[in-house]
Amino acid sequence: MPEFTARPAAPDSLPLDFATMADTAQHLIDAGGQMSAAGLDTGTLAMRGHLALLIPEAEDRLGRLAGAGAEEARQRLAAGPDVLGPLRYARCLARSVIALCTLLADEGKRDA
Repeated sequence: MPEFTARPAAPDSLPLDFATMADTAQHLIDAGGQMSAAGLDTGTLAMRGHLALLIPEAEDRLGRLAGAGAEEARQRLAAGPDVLGPLRYARCLARSVIALCTLLADEGKRDA
């Protein structure tokens, strides 16, 4: 599996939709057991993509507060599905997406 490398978002990029990302992750957790192999692969790819956006965003906006959540997400990405199996791996990624979305959304509310 290729190594995960996150890059910061471009300054002129659109804001991330934390609610949609978290909802998608929750759907994967809830329905993962009933998904086809192709659906699970698609969900896993979506979670990997969400984390590729969320990790640098969290590190940029939250600094040290994002440390544990971002590091755990990186470790889960690096582990791959071989260790846990495809369903557990997808659910672990989804939980990291939800955790980072919650942190970032809460930080956004404090700034408002």
